[in-house]
Amino acid sequence: MSLFEKLKLVKSEEDVKDIYIKALGLKGYSKNLIDIQTKEIWFEAKDNSKLSSYAMFTQLLHYVQQALNKGEYVPPFLAVVIRKNVAQYIENQEEHHRHKTFQEEFEDMLKAAGIEFDPKYFLKDDD
Repeated sequence: MSLFEKLKLVKSEEDVKDIYIKALGLKGYSKNLIDIQTKEIWFEAKDNSKLSSYAMFTQLLHYVQQALNKGEYVPPFLAVVIRKNVAQYIENQEEHHRHKTFQEEFEDMLKAAGIEFDPKYFLKDDD
């Protein structure tokens, strides 16, 4: 069963967490205030959040600040995942990429974030 199919069947936030843990092959994780916590990454993983991704990431940054204030370890990666959004993205991905290549989507994302870049450093499909 694909990740998309599994995400469509979830019944709880715990199901969402378990699906991501298994799909990513996470080892040595814990599920606490930070939904999924490993030494490599911290996730906020929700089923259907009433909060925006921005609000969820702000909450995650609050936990980062708490850890830093206590001198605790903070992983190099943070992620916010809302099941509904991810499932919709996966479902529409094939159709979406008929209209826009990954390269175009990546460049649009960089532009929207105000990040300067030189496309000559990007790998091309034929590289």
